[in-house]
Amino acid sequence: MPSKRVRVADYGVLKADDPRLVDAVNKRLHWAAAPVAEAMVLGWNTLRVLITREASTLLRLASGYRERPWLTKSEYEDDLRQRYNKRKDLSCRVDRAGTLRSPCPCYSWPNPPRKACIWLAWESAHFTGLAWDLYGAGLEAKSKTAEEQKLLPVTAWLTEWARQWNEQAPPGWHLLRYEPEPWHWEVLVPRPVWWQEKA
Repeated sequence: MPSKRVRVADYGVLKADDPRLVDAVNKRLHWAAAPVAEAMVLGWNTLRVLITREASTLLRLASGYRERPWLTKSEYEDDLRQRYNKRKDLSCRVDRAGTLRSPCPCYSWPNPPRKACIWLAWESAHFTGLAWDLYGAGLEAKSKTAEEQKLLPVTAWLTEWARQWNEQAPPGWHLLRYEPEPWHWEVLVPRPVWWQEKA
């Protein structure tokens, strides 16, 4: 899968009342992402019900679109400082000696070193409505168990499902899993499609 991801800088941030947001499996998503997420969940759940009939193996959408609650990045950083720590630079962790790394590698897009950074939600793909998190069949938004979650049958199935979906997708569309988080999925769409109103 390509390493490109859904970026707020490319797509923008949607407001909660944006007409491009629609309901999808009890969450809200951009109209282009909603049928993809629904088909993904329905495909796995249909398969699991036929095989196991166990509710614990079923998938659901844990999250979809999120409204950005901060107006500015400095407001966001102030909020993080108040909730989590008192450092002025929240982008990097300090080393064992207590020294802040400089220059900060967290600003090295597109792939900042995740373990060296406090992950900044300011740029979350969820604000675009094109990203969703899955829960169930062993998947949950827990970084501590991410490596184990990558080995689950559901992760292998979803990866194969995405590969097949991508083979049939319209030009410029691409479904991908965010590599560090097996539960997080995004659909890249061409920007002209992004700006269209829901048909």
